[in-house]
Amino acid sequence: LPAPPDLKDKIATWTDAELFQIVQHGIRFTGMPAWPVADREDEAWTMVAFLRRYSDLDANRYRALAGYAATQSTTADTALEACNGCHMPERLSAQSLIPDLAGQSALYLEQALAAYVDGTRPSGTMAMAIQGLSEGQRQTLAGHFARQPSASLQSTAQGILMRRGELLALKGDPGQRIPACLSCHDKADANPAYPRLSGQAEAYLANQLRLFVGKKRGGGPFRAL
Repeated sequence: LPAPPDLKDKIATWTDAELFQIVQHGIRFTGMPAWPVADREDEAWTMVAFLRRYSDLDANRYRALAGYAATQSTTADTALEACNGCHMPERLSAQSLIPDLAGQSALYLEQALAAYVDGTRPSGTMAMAIQGLSEGQRQTLAGHFARQPSASLQSTAQGILMRRGELLALKGDPGQRIPACLSCHDKADANPAYPRLSGQAEAYLANQLRLFVGKKRGGGPFRAL
């Protein structure tokens, strides 16, 4: 096999479409694997965006983006460091495609992790992140994030000044048979298998809705809802 090229020297010679093809499908006869799941083109595009920035990163900036010291250990503590490398609230913004896990119910998180393991919620990123973890370790991680303080649902103004998103969240759209988000989510007596939406990044929620519409989201036992 040929020696792999230095990415910093080669990335600029490829178009975005070519980089996507490489990330999504790999390169035959070179040992370059395809993305771990076939139906998450959005994840492949985020990797393309990272590759476009790669040539400008030094070692310190790269480590800061990773957020943790990678090891070969699969202990729960090391796994927690890996989770926080992406999911720590202070690392997230309104444009993050990564959810804030703090305050989600342990049941929802356990079911989400189980769905990643058995493939009913496809994600190449998460498939790699949780490989090697036992069911007990996944439960430990779910319990940890469930105990963290979460963002509270902010009150919204009523009346004609209410934005479209607020109307859908609070009242839905009967004309289009869209139920209110808050009829199921973020209620005091909500099913603990339903995720908490308040405090999540706009970009993350929009992307999850796109995945649901495209029938690519998957998830726990209530994913069909």
